Amino acid sequence: MSSSTPEQREILKCQNRLKRFFHRIEVKKTTETTEAGRKKKNIEEEEEFECLVVLFHKKISIDVDRLKEIFECGQNISIFEIDASIVGGHPYVANLFRESRPWNDISKTTSAQNEWPSFIVYFKGEGQHGGISWRHVFTSSESGAVNLALRRALVNVLREYNMRLVRPTLQFTARAIKASTSSTTTDRFVSFVAALRRLRLNTEDRQTYLIAIKTLRTFVNNLIQKPNVAKYQSIRLSNAIFQKRLGKLSGGLDCMRAIGFKQTTKDGENYLTIRLKNDAPGDEAAISPDILRRMHKVLESACNAPCP
Repeated sequence: MSSSTPEQREILKCQNRLKRFFHRIEVKKTTETTEAGRKKKNIEEEEEFECLVVLFHKKISIDVDRLKEIFECGQNISIFEIDASIVGGHPYVANLFRESRPWNDISKTTSAQNEWPSFIVYFKGEGQHGGISWRHVFTSSESGAVNLALRRALVNVLREYNMRLVRPTLQFTARAIKASTSSTTTDRFVSFVAALRRLRLNTEDRQTYLIAIKTLRTFVNNLIQKPNVAKYQSIRLSNAIFQKRLGKLSGGLDCMRAIGFKQTTKDGENYLTIRLKNDAPGDEAAISPDILRRMHKVLESACNAPCP
């Protein structure tokens, strides 16, 4: 039996990592810990990370911990390192970059000897062809300069991508809530953005998604502009227009609940109703104008974002 080469092992490592990120795979886990013996069982497991950064570099000091500081919730981000000195010229690696959307690709006429480190960013739900790649010709091999260039590039890639798809786990979304001193407000905003993400991933048709987002924006805008008008604080669940535009969509009601609407019953009819701070200033469960304005800003960005 012939042993595999370092290049083959590195490529296989990369292939398995991408497979684990995008698909449910079977892994062997110990299910018994008794002295009688340990048993292994195949269990379907899905990658828990929302974002995967595949980092290619050639034996240079890359500060991965510093890179992770870019994210507010680092536990949802995975940075996976590949030795470019072994596989940098392999067709599989070239194909990964070719299939991804280049953020700042190297010139075809420039020597590629200093193009590493480079990376490809993948997001859960976008597929392997939805990656964003970054390559650069470095004029310095000094590790501090390289790490700074990597951090800046990763920030720019993620900021642009986050504006298009509204990602709840990245710092660029979380920055909007950092100023808040209320954990309740913070939790509500995070839940709201997470609900928007579910709505986006569960809605295949772009136009349907935009109609849903604009419907949410209208609800929030009415609450901000006319906080004392009772009709804007309640919606009948059976309302045909509401159901068509938002209610029937997977994640639509989650978005309404995240805003602060709760289901109530009146005269045998089910409604979604909300309490505002204007009406109940001492009520911790009531929704403040400040959090509504932040939600409106996110919805406005989502409505104006270019089609991915």
